[in-house]
Amino acid sequence: MYVRIGWLCVIVSVVAMVGCGGSSSNAPSTTVPTPPGAQALGTVSQVQQLASCPAGYADGNQCWQATVSCPGTADIQVTYGVRQGTGAGTVILHGGSGGTTPFNGQIVPVYAGAGYSLITLAWASQWEDTGTPVKNVGTAACRPATLISYLSQNVAGSGPECAQGISAGSAAMGYALAWYGAGSYLDKVQFVSGPVFSDIAQGCSVPQATPVTVCPAGQFGCEAGDTFVDSPAYDSQAAANVGAITGDPSCGGSAATS
Repeated sequence: MYVRIGWLCVIVSVVAMVGCGGSSSNAPSTTVPTPPGAQALGTVSQVQQLASCPAGYADGNQCWQATVSCPGTADIQVTYGVRQGTGAGTVILHGGSGGTTPFNGQIVPVYAGAGYSLITLAWASQWEDTGTPVKNVGTAACRPATLISYLSQNVAGSGPECAQGISAGSAAMGYALAWYGAGSYLDKVQFVSGPVFSDIAQGCSVPQATPVTVCPAGQFGCEAGDTFVDSPAYDSQAAANVGAITGDPSCGGSAATS
């Protein structure tokens, strides 16, 4: 799923993340502690190492499967691959759309070549859908937030940890920081083409919101991207997808929204 929010700044830099440590372990099932003041995290259970990684994972990964349980959501299975580095740090990678395929962008060999350990996630189904009759992306975002916290505590080694998400994966990181307290343990986070879902109501509104300038001069967080004008409205396919995961079939429809 590709979702556009026009006022968001598209960050396409490939800046190396400095000072992030990492190693892997097969940690036991655990209830992930919730940082003070954050929304409740969930539980990671049924952690088991796989004999080999599923298709899509680069050579050099060792893979585990686990089940993530969160309040207000159905249980969801996830695979994470761990590729050991040479002590430069750890970066947790979350792909775009529903997050069901491991992220293998051009930055991956750059991180690996610089000695970073990499942890790459892939969900069994799209993480944004709660799997219950009550849909809410923020509630569903407990899943990646829980897993990222679990990996930070049980898989990454000593020292700070980092994360990178692309498109909807950047939204997973954004919710983890804004709602679920990830800033208490993540030292650096890279948003690529996002974070999306920052203003779902505006993206769904009819008539469409007026176009906005993306990454205007002096905008915090914008790197290596040109300034351009775009609409904050979802295109038709994105509106249908967002409508499904929010439970709002009127998203981007023909009737005016209030």
